Amino acid sequence: MFFKILRVVFTERKIAGAIVFTVSGFAFLFFYFVRDKVSTRADLVEVQSLLSNCSFVEDRGYRYHTFNYYLTLDGYSAQFQIIADFTDLFYKDEFKKDVKQGDSVSVWIAKSNFQDVQKEKNIMVFMISTRQRVYLEDRFTISEYNNRFRIYAGLVFLLVGAFLLFKNREKLKFK
Repeated sequence: MFFKILRVVFTERKIAGAIVFTVSGFAFLFFYFVRDKVSTRADLVEVQSLLSNCSFVEDRGYRYHTFNYYLTLDGYSAQFQIIADFTDLFYKDEFKKDVKQGDSVSVWIAKSNFQDVQKEKNIMVFMISTRQRVYLEDRFTISEYNNRFRIYAGLVFLLVGAFLLFKNREKLKFK
């Protein structure tokens, strides 16, 4: 029976597409609900130290554009990452101009990530500042982080997958 199902899935493109849509929908919803809960600055903790290194690399290809923005602070093993969703909110050019290696920098991270600052991990940053200026502002990043796009995308993918499965249900009946 299992092999009959696999044969149908791999020979019927509409069934395979329905499964891809359904699994993608569940993935969108799963990753939205299992992530760190951050809704206000009270859910963040400040990490302050001297800037050890920073790297702002963008990789552009024909069909992709990736951002690898990292800060390393003295005394911490973790790399503090500005995720791609936040790069438009980050004043990168001003940061590069104003902040030099050895300057004091504050980064704000989710409280649930604080136990990982001494591990070699990438930790998402919600706010970056010095005594003089804020370069990534938490009120904008928290708003972007809590954007409900993933929920809506997940629900749309689930509906499309369910519709395709329902429409092609005759192909799923086995004798």
